[in-house]
Amino acid sequence: MSQDDFLAISSLQPLSLSQITKSPEHDAPFGAPPSLLSPPYTFPEGGLQAWLVVVGSFCVIAGSFGFQSSIGIFQSYWLMHQLSSYSPSEIGWISAVNIFLTLFLGVQIGPMFDRWGPRWLLLSGSVAWVASLFIMAQCETYWQFMLVFGTVAGVANALLTTTGVAVVAHWFEAKRGQANGIIFIGSSLGGISIPLMMRPLLERLGWVWAMRVLALYITVLMLIGNLLIRGRLPKGTRGGAVDLRCFLDSRFTWATIGIAGIAHTTMCVSFGYCVDEYRL
Repeated sequence: MSQDDFLAISSLQPLSLSQITKSPEHDAPFGAPPSLLSPPYTFPEGGLQAWLVVVGSFCVIAGSFGFQSSIGIFQSYWLMHQLSSYSPSEIGWISAVNIFLTLFLGVQIGPMFDRWGPRWLLLSGSVAWVASLFIMAQCETYWQFMLVFGTVAGVANALLTTTGVAVVAHWFEAKRGQANGIIFIGSSLGGISIPLMMRPLLERLGWVWAMRVLALYITVLMLIGNLLIRGRLPKGTRGGAVDLRCFLDSRFTWATIGIAGIAHTTMCVSFGYCVDEYRL
């Protein structure tokens, strides 16, 4: 070995651990397709269109999760009127099926969103949700409520909530938490406004017309959401299949457990409060 070779080798610096482990995918959004992992790819993190999307998602969440947060007033009314021959636990299964489908189907709708974007998922969910409200105004038996609200509305809400939350990731990365926090305020808005609106409507107009007025209110929210929500990232080519490897990421797993616990606690408390306060 010559002296020049020895000097060249001795001048080399060892790589740090971060340099060894860091890859182009390190700072990419979790679950992003390979085509989006190049360093030049950026998020708007604001701007008129991005915040209009947040407003649209806010309205969609207010009309979907907001309704579920106020379900106690409807269960209480069914217990006293149409479903008076059923126990509270039996009536509770109707809303339980609705909420289960809303949360469970989101696992499958997520990949569908990645492949087809928000437009048709949001539109189909809005039409099914508004139609189920108008039809629910005519429901009188247990199986009718279970079919219309428990099943059809549950699938519709899964389309709406998953799309309304997922589309925010098209526009924000660093400010994604802030944007998601804003849209989930819509759930609180719906949970407050719907019971306050339905109690006098049920007393003065009765079930049929009260539900029609509510359906018109939800229609306005869904219309705003459909007009303002826009996708931005390229659509994927993979089929709508669930990739369970996402649970290998401990951050995702613990976030899922935490959100599930918070949602369970919040909904149980709100249901009990509405049943006690708005017994008709």
